[in-house]
Amino acid sequence: RLFYIHFHDVICGCAIDEAFEDATKKLAVVEKKCNEIINGSLSYIAGKVKKSVGASRSITVFNPLNWSRSGEVTVDLNGKECCFWAEDVPGCGYKTFSLAAVVKKQKNDLKTGKYQIQNKYFCVKLDPEDGMIDAIYDRINKKSVNTGFCNELEGEMDVGDLYYYKSPPITRGKKGLLFRTRRNPMPEWIHKGWPWTSPEKAQISISNDGFRIQAIVKNKFMWRGKPLLEWEQTITLHPDCPRIDFKTKLTNHVRHVRIRVVFPVAISSDSFMSEIPYGVIQRKCKPPKGTDWFEAPAETCPVQNWADYSDESYGVTLINKGIPEYQILDGKMYLTLLRSVDLHGGSEAGNFVETPAALEQGTYEFEYALYPHKGGWQEAKSYRMAYEFNRPLRGAVTDTTSAELAAELSFIEHQDSSLIMTACKKGYESNQIVVRYFETAGTQSALNIKSPFFAKIENASPLEKTSLRRTGKVQKFAIETLVCTPGNRK
Repeated sequence: RLFYIHFHDVICGCAIDEAFEDATKKLAVVEKKCNEIINGSLSYIAGKVKKSVGASRSITVFNPLNWSRSGEVTVDLNGKECCFWAEDVPGCGYKTFSLAAVVKKQKNDLKTGKYQIQNKYFCVKLDPEDGMIDAIYDRINKKSVNTGFCNELEGEMDVGDLYYYKSPPITRGKKGLLFRTRRNPMPEWIHKGWPWTSPEKAQISISNDGFRIQAIVKNKFMWRGKPLLEWEQTITLHPDCPRIDFKTKLTNHVRHVRIRVVFPVAISSDSFMSEIPYGVIQRKCKPPKGTDWFEAPAETCPVQNWADYSDESYGVTLINKGIPEYQILDGKMYLTLLRSVDLHGGSEAGNFVETPAALEQGTYEFEYALYPHKGGWQEAKSYRMAYEFNRPLRGAVTDTTSAELAAELSFIEHQDSSLIMTACKKGYESNQIVVRYFETAGTQSALNIKSPFFAKIENASPLEKTSLRRTGKVQKFAIETLVCTPGNRK
């Protein structure tokens, strides 16, 4: 089912409504089956892990990435959600925590004010009227990160189709700004009866549950007694994480609009770095004019997991989770949340087929994160922070155990920091295990892995054919495939 919906029009969002309805049903089945397999497998392994000393129940936390890390974990305890911060979970492995330890309120340096949240890395201040982020201060590097309101939603009129964003002709070539979610920001030419003149006064709440601190902002635009657009934005800080996490929930009743979230940052550069599949490239903030091109260059660009905007001394990485359209221009980082259109295509691409479902009427949730840092993306390891955001730790609760496995273990130990594991699977024609990495920092890296479960590790081609070549090095942005023979290594 998953491969069936990998047809290029579906996967990039340029198909008719019926195709997406079918794809959504297939994805629901795939997600259900995958979660059953994953949860069953993790529970099986956790049942064989030695418990923490003196613990009646334990939580085994699994790390799918190939480096040791800390992070938030959520598990189900008798129908109730239990969240905690797990420290130093081995790469491609697990670590066991006693239930009594994780439910106990953990000491931290999180602080709150009436409209402010703070950890040891950042202080985030909210505007009391509209809940937009008024200031982000980097406490470690003693630097103001932003130059204007952050996490603000901007709506622009969009008369395009599934292929192209297009401003209406009345904007005379300029952006057709429809709304901003801060109070009283609209241009003077907007008449007083326009529904987007100003949103309501925001409802702001701040909570601290011991392992994270959250600011929640709720607001809406009203028109004739009914909500046109409602939003709930959650801003999260953890005690030991130099990243600001965001979740935005939109209930949209607006048509023909592009809604983006905006971060004006204190960076001056004419280019930025963008992750692409199995690599990283540099993009110019202003696209070429392309006057002699068959198709004019787009202002936006696709980004895999992260884009980094840095100058000589400081940078900001904007991380997305499944929402890959970016634009970085004039010191502002834009991330598209949704586009509301009703045509498959137009004169330049696609067909004049109506797609009413593409008007995106209803409730949607989006997740993204901001990682301000000293230096450039390589020094800050922006790729690591992005993958940690996109691949969270997972936990399994156990009451009994056979104690066949240690309380902490890495199935595949890996030392180099710039290699990302993208596959670990059974071989196509054998019972061997195939492991695949790619180098993501643009540097030559050492290929140094070991495992107590493999008797032999060999280099292989992408088609899983073993090779005598064993250099121990991976070139920049290269893909490396290994074939591992199960068995105890001596």
